[in-house]
Amino acid sequence: MSDAIKFRPSSRVAIFADPYPEDAPGLFSAGIWPAAWVSLPGNPEPPVVVAYRCSLNAAGEETLRIHVTADEHYELFLDGAFLSRGPERGDPNNWFFDTYDVHLGPGAHVLSARVWSPGVASPRWRLSLRHGLLVSPQNVDHQSRIATGHAPWEALAIPGYTFTPPFEHDFYSIGHTSTVDAAQVPRGAERGAGHGWTPVETLQAGANPDRRNRFTAIHLLRPAIVPPRIERECRPGKVQFVGSLIHRPDKDHPFLKKEHLGAEAEEWQALWDQNRPLVIPAQAHLRVLIDLDDYYCGYPFVLCSGGQGASLRFAWAEALYNRPGAPEKGNRNEWWGKCFWGIGDTLLPSGRAGQRFDVPHPYAGRYLEITVRTDREAVTLERIGIRETRYPLDVTSSFKCSDDRLNALMPLCTRTVALSAHDAGVDGPYYECMSWIGDAPQLCLSLYTLTTDDRLARKYIDTFNASRQQNGLTLARYPARDRVYIASYSLCWIRLIHDFMLWRGDMDLLRRVMPGVRGVLDAWLRFCTPDGLARITLGWNFVDWVPEWPDGIPPGGRGHCSIHNWQGVLALQSAAELEDWLDEPECAARHRRLARALTGRIIDRFWNEARSGFADDEGHLSFSEHSQSLALCSRDLPRDLREKTARTLIHDANLTRTTFSFRHYLFEALATLNRGDIILQRLAPWLDLPGQGFKTVPEQPEPSRSDCHGWSAHPAYHVFAGLLGIRPAAPGFTQVVIKPSPGPLQHIEGVLPHPAGPLGVACEQGDGRLSVTCSLPSALTGTLVLGDRAIPLHSGIQTHEGTARE
Repeated sequence: MSDAIKFRPSSRVAIFADPYPEDAPGLFSAGIWPAAWVSLPGNPEPPVVVAYRCSLNAAGEETLRIHVTADEHYELFLDGAFLSRGPERGDPNNWFFDTYDVHLGPGAHVLSARVWSPGVASPRWRLSLRHGLLVSPQNVDHQSRIATGHAPWEALAIPGYTFTPPFEHDFYSIGHTSTVDAAQVPRGAERGAGHGWTPVETLQAGANPDRRNRFTAIHLLRPAIVPPRIERECRPGKVQFVGSLIHRPDKDHPFLKKEHLGAEAEEWQALWDQNRPLVIPAQAHLRVLIDLDDYYCGYPFVLCSGGQGASLRFAWAEALYNRPGAPEKGNRNEWWGKCFWGIGDTLLPSGRAGQRFDVPHPYAGRYLEITVRTDREAVTLERIGIRETRYPLDVTSSFKCSDDRLNALMPLCTRTVALSAHDAGVDGPYYECMSWIGDAPQLCLSLYTLTTDDRLARKYIDTFNASRQQNGLTLARYPARDRVYIASYSLCWIRLIHDFMLWRGDMDLLRRVMPGVRGVLDAWLRFCTPDGLARITLGWNFVDWVPEWPDGIPPGGRGHCSIHNWQGVLALQSAAELEDWLDEPECAARHRRLARALTGRIIDRFWNEARSGFADDEGHLSFSEHSQSLALCSRDLPRDLREKTARTLIHDANLTRTTFSFRHYLFEALATLNRGDIILQRLAPWLDLPGQGFKTVPEQPEPSRSDCHGWSAHPAYHVFAGLLGIRPAAPGFTQVVIKPSPGPLQHIEGVLPHPAGPLGVACEQGDGRLSVTCSLPSALTGTLVLGDRAIPLHSGIQTHEGTARE
C-alpha cells in the first residue's frame, strides 16, 4: 500500500441531493442510475451472507467518489482495510445509500463488501426487499471500472452462520443471535481473498425516488441523512471475575468470591489491555466477567488460534441481577453474589490459526461475559475487545450549578442521547433498538440543547411522514416489519415538527410535511364521537408506564379520556402555528377553532370542582399529573381554572404521578408556572442515579427494564429550558425569551448551541436578589422576563437584577 493511501484515508462524505440530476432522453429513462443491483447468482433466499469484490487499477493517485448501499446491511473494505458499514435504516421507498471518497494510489486495488441478509433473523426494523449490493461511481466515465452491473464484480457465498431467536420476549426486535462456525467460513472472504468466486447476477438498475417514472418492486434511493456512527476499537474497564463452570452447569449461578481465580484474572486483564496471548487449556470451561465501567454499544471481536471443538460466547448485559428470574438489579456497580442474564453470539473455532470473529449487528450494555469451553484442543486467544459504535454527538453546550447532584446527572443524560441517537433515534440500544415517534420530542429537545446537529430530528420527521398509513395516522414505530398504532404518538409527530421549527427551522421541510400534518389531524378528529370528544378505538392507547395502569393505559383510556383529548388540543394548537408560519391563515383559524371547541368539551366532561382539577376518566375516579400537566400546557384554559389546576398539580399528593417519559410534560407545565423549585424536587429520581451506579438514564423508575432509554434524557433539556428559562420566541430561533427559574440554586449557568453561536445565561442569587447575565450571539435579540418585567435583550453580554422570586 502506498504512503499516499496511508495518509489520505478513504472517507464517507455527506451529500444532500440526487447524485445524477441529468436524465437520459425518453419517457421512462428518468431517474435511472448508471449502476445496477447485483446478487449472488440464483437469487439466494435469506438467511444469507455474501462477499463481493471488484478489482481495479489506478495509473496514479486518484480519488473515486462512489455511492454504496445493500439489502440488508454491508461492510465495505478497500485492499483488506475496513472502511465503513451501512446503510442507515429505511424502507424500500426510502432506501438510503452512503457516499465515499475512495483514495487510490498507483497500482492494483480490490474493493470488497460483505453483505448480510438474515431475513426474518434480522432486527425487526430492517425492511428487506431482496438481497443485493449496489456500487455506483459519481463519474459515469468510471462505470466500467467500479459500477455494479457493469464492472467485473464477483460474489462468494459465506457459509457457517446460523441464527437463533432471542431467548426472552424483551429481545424480540433486535434480531436473532448468531453462531459462527469458523471451519465453514472462507478465510478473508470479506476482504476479497480466497477461491470459488463467481460472476454476479445483474438485477434492476438503481433508481431515484422522485423522478423514476415506471417501476415495479425496487429500492428507491435517497442519500443518507444521519452521519456515520463512531466506530473505534477499545478495551475499557476491568476483568472482575474468572471462574470455572465445570461443576456449575447452571448459567444463572451467581458470581461468588470463593470461586474467583485471581491469578487467571490477571492473565485475562493482560489479554484485554495489552493483547498478550492467553492459552485456554483443553477440557476447560470458564466464564469471565468484564465491567466496561460505562455503558457501551459495540461489536465484540476475537482473534484466536487452535481450539477445534471449542466454543466462545460473548454476551452483554446492562447490569447484573440480584437473583435469577427477578427484575431487581440493585446498585449497578455491584457484581459479587449477582447473576448474569444477557444476550450475545457464539464462535466455534476451526482449529486454524488467526481466526477472526465478527457479528452482524452491535450489542449494548455495561457488562460483558465471555464463556469459553474447550474440547480436546487448547485455544489461544490473541486479541479480544469491542469496536465501540455510537452517534457522533458533538456536544458544544456546558452546564453547571451549585447542586453537585445535578452536575453529576448531566453526563448520564448526554451519554444516553449519544447511544439512543443511533442511526435513526431509538428507544434504547439494548432491548428493542426501535424508533418510536412518541420518544422523539424528548430526545430531540435534548439534542437541541447539546449540539447544533439537527440531522436526527430531520430523520425522525421524514421517517414518520413515510410511515403514514391509508387511514392518515403515522405508525407508532417505524421502520418495522409489523404495524403498531398509538394514535397519540401520531400527534407527537406534529409536536416534533413544531419544536424543530422553533429550535432550528426549515421552511422547505415544513412545506414538504405539512400535508401529512393535516392528514394526521383529520384522521385523529375522526375518532371524535357526536359529543365532540375523541374516543380512540384503534391500536394501543399507551400514555406512560405508571405501575397502576395496565399496559400503560390510563383509566378511561379505552373510552373518553381527558389525557388523549388534551393531546389533541396541543396538536391542534401546534399545527395552527405551523400554518401561520406557512402563511395559511384559513387553515390556522380552523385548527384554533377546533382546539377551543375541544377545550370547552374537556372542561364540561372532566373538570371536577371538588378536586379542583381534571379527571382522567368520565366517572371522575382517576386524577393524574398527566391530565393537569397537559391542561396547563394548553393555551385556552380559562384563568380561574388554570390557577386551580396549578395549585392541584403542585399540592395534591394523591394525583397519579408521572414516570420518566411523561414527566417531560410535567416539567413543561411547571416551567409555564415559573416553578423551577418544583422541577428540582421532581428531578429527585434522576439525581439518585449516579449514586446507584447508573452510567445512563433508565426507561422508568426501579425496577427498570432498560438502563439506557432516550426518552428519559430530557433533564438535559429542562435545565436549559426550565431552570435557566431559555426558549425560542420565533421560528428558527431568530428571537429568544429567557425566563429564569433557578428555584433554590444559588448559582446556575449554561451555554447552549444556538444556530448563530453560543447562547449563555448565568444566574446568581442571594439575600433575596437575583442577578442574571445573558450572552447572546451576533444578530440575536430577545426578551428577559423577570416577574412582571419584560427587559429587551441585544446581542452581546448584559446583566440585569431583580428579586429572587420576582
